Formats: sequence, structure tokens, C-alpha cells
Amino acid sequence: MGKGKLFASLLNAAKSSAGPALTSGALTGGLSLLTGSSPLAALGYGLADTLASGASVAGVRALRPGSYSSKKVRNLDTGKIETINKTSRAETPVNILASIGTGALASNVLEPSQSLQIAQQVEQRSLMNRLPLYDQEMMLSPGTQYQMAGLPTQESFQQLLNDQLSSAMSPNTSWMDYLNPQDRQLIQQALG
Repeated sequence: MGKGKLFASLLNAAKSSAGPALTSGALTGGLSLLTGSSPLAALGYGLADTLASGASVAGVRALRPGSYSSKKVRNLDTGKIETINKTSRAETPVNILASIGTGALASNVLEPSQSLQIAQQVEQRSLMNRLPLYDQEMMLSPGTQYQMAGLPTQESFQQLLNDQLSSAMSPNTSWMDYLNPQDRQLIQQALG
């Protein structure tokens, strides 16, 4: 008997939570489309949010059946009958948390990871530049799109730093001649 009553309460809560769930899903789908997701990904975000919001609101309404009620009230000014819905204070926070959680989980499924995007862009660049993929990958800093073409290698950059450090220690270098004694002393203290 208790299970049948709970099922009936859950079914009524699911019917009454369709409106808020569809609203939340439409907002999430629209916002994800506006922020740059593909239309298919935005639809996926919207559907996932609709299901999660519907389940969370229906769960709150099933667990607290007296918290949701609809009243029909006659507007004395216009004479029209209006429906006023009373909702639980827990519905909005639960719906927001469900939307945030759904967005975080759905993004792993619907949007490719950054490393996959970088790999796709490197491949696309190699095709456009008619260069072998290996050459394109070697010209990028690992895990980024930062192009290293024309920049010194790490070894040559370290050698350049070592050369500058050793020349900064001797005050007879050409660029040191332009510095006043206080600046020379400051540089030597910083490097030494």
C-alpha cells in the first residue's frame, strides 16, 4: 500500500514538474547555443537538463507532497480565473544544482576535450600548410597552440642565458658601458 501511494505521488509530481523542467532545459539549451556550442550539443545540453531538472523537481515534490499546490483564484478587477502555484522552497536550489551538475557531466560527453581540439587543429593546420603532421607538432609547445617556429630551442636559449650571465659579470661588455655604476651594481647583485 505504501509503495503504491509513493508511486502515485511520484507520478503526480512528474506531471506537475514538466513545466519547470522544460523551462530549465530551454534556458540551458539556449544559453549553451549563445555561448558557442554547436546546435546539436546545445540540444543535448537542453535535453539532459530537462531530464535532470524534471527528476529533481519531481523528487522534491514526491518527498514533500504538501509543498506543491495549485489554486484557482478569481481576479476581482478583471473577473478572470487565474491559477496560482505554490512551490516548495527547496525546488529552486535543487533545480539549480541539477542544472549545474548536468552541465558539468554533459560537457564531458558532448564537447571534445582541449587536447583533442588541439590535435584536430594541428592536423587541420598541417593540411592547410601542406606540411607533414610531424613537422607541425614539432613547431608547437607541448600541449598548447603556441608556435615555436623561429624561436630558439631550449638548449640554445639556455646557452644564450649563460652567455649573458657570464658577460654581465664582467663590466667590460658593450651594453654595460651605457649603464651608470648603480645600475651595474644592481644587475651584478641580481645575477650574482
